[in-house]
Amino acid sequence: LIDGSPLTEELPITPDLNVGKVVDICNHFLSLRDPRQQYMGIFVYDLKHEDEADEGANPLADAEEDEDSGRVVKKTPRPLQNNDFLGDVVTVKVRQNQPFKFVFKRKIYLKSADEPSDDAGWESLMYYQAVDETIHGNIPLESEDEVALFAARCMVTDMGEDLGETEEEVAEAGAIEYVPFAWRERLDASEWVTRVCTALDKDDGELREEGHAEAQAAVIATAKDHPLYGTCFFNVRRKTFPDSMASFPEFITIALNSEGLHFLDDAKETLSPFGFADIYRWGGSSTQFSIILWNAEDDETEEVTFFTDQAADIASLILDYINAIMAAGDE
Repeated sequence: LIDGSPLTEELPITPDLNVGKVVDICNHFLSLRDPRQQYMGIFVYDLKHEDEADEGANPLADAEEDEDSGRVVKKTPRPLQNNDFLGDVVTVKVRQNQPFKFVFKRKIYLKSADEPSDDAGWESLMYYQAVDETIHGNIPLESEDEVALFAARCMVTDMGEDLGETEEEVAEAGAIEYVPFAWRERLDASEWVTRVCTALDKDDGELREEGHAEAQAAVIATAKDHPLYGTCFFNVRRKTFPDSMASFPEFITIALNSEGLHFLDDAKETLSPFGFADIYRWGGSSTQFSIILWNAEDDETEEVTFFTDQAADIASLILDYINAIMAAGDE
């Protein structure tokens, strides 16, 4: 699962075992009742070798140095299609001597159908994914107060009445682990603990009194309010951009969600958005991806090409979103 706990181990991988079947098995193991379970998926996370792990770094983010610029390009988790075979992934990773793991999490988010669920298991999965996305910076927080409130709500959700009241007890409970990576070095660990305790004790400990369900719902709701909620990211390097994108930096992030395709900068600010209706054609190779987009301002199509080794993942996710949106419109 996205929180690191194993859902199943030693699942036999037969030649005909595809992702769709495994998703069904996982949904059954978790006894999910929410119809949106069809949007769950399997992601491949490349891991660092044990002797390469850096303390404080994200151990799930592999990185490669770009040959031309020397800049490190972080690979993002690969979303598999339902008709992909897990055995093929295992074979490739073993041949590459690449440590990896399969992670079961939600792949498709339709903002038009993302109301709270009465399925407690589903809500727990959404909570853990919202926490993971926030901690890894995919849903940025804007201030130290927001970070402290986020961490405090997560601790109330995960520990409830077992959460201690003193700073020492909150620190021992792992408060720093709830602080997003991008924020951890901005203050000493002790200062973060103090801020988290301040959030917990504010208004006579109102947050502590919320309880598991209320705190969990607040974390999910805060994540949903962000435009990047439910987004998959791919880090790429520009190759051929039209004049309308001449000001874009060399390294950008491609973001895909139910609203379409978005070009983001390093701060995850949107440079240019395109709805799926504006995507005419797309395709790629093992090293680059090309897409034809409609430029409404100039009333013409433009071709955008960038370097990436995740072209197949981008192409398949675009198709998955289009199919999901069309299917939802038919229901």
